[in-house]
Amino acid sequence: MSSATITFRENRLGKLLNQFGGVSVGKAIEAAEANLESIREANVAEVDRNLALLAETAARAKAEPDELAHRRAIYACANTVAGLAGACGLAEVGEAAFSLCELTDRLIATGRWNDEAIAVHLHAVSLLRTEATPETAELRRSILDGLADVVERAPAGPRGGTPRPPAP
Repeated sequence: MSSATITFRENRLGKLLNQFGGVSVGKAIEAAEANLESIREANVAEVDRNLALLAETAARAKAEPDELAHRRAIYACANTVAGLAGACGLAEVGEAAFSLCELTDRLIATGRWNDEAIAVHLHAVSLLRTEATPETAELRRSILDGLADVVERAPAGPRGGTPRPPAP
């Protein structure tokens, strides 16, 4: 019988924070925020590019309902948006894209595709992509709650489903 070896990787940031004269937590956060700000515009452009690609792919999936590759491409685009959106100040867009990932995953797993549920998510992402204001905060939250309801109504496949992230 063989034994498992556990290797712990060095946490470079932790090491720097703990060194005498190292980087303070405040300065590390400032530097990280500055780095994110320097790539914000590129990230927003990538989010928008993937949102456009998402709409095109959903149209192809509707036109060719038996083509699994289109459905998987919807998931891939939504996953990219979910991963990038929060880093460039579009957290609600990211949450809606995550919801679309969950929905797409369920629909693919069960083989019960629903173009209308996909369309609802695409329209919601479009609405959430507009500028947020304090006056629209409650409406935007209700849009995200509605998307969660759509996902919950979709049957979970054999793998179950990904739990919804907590509301901010």
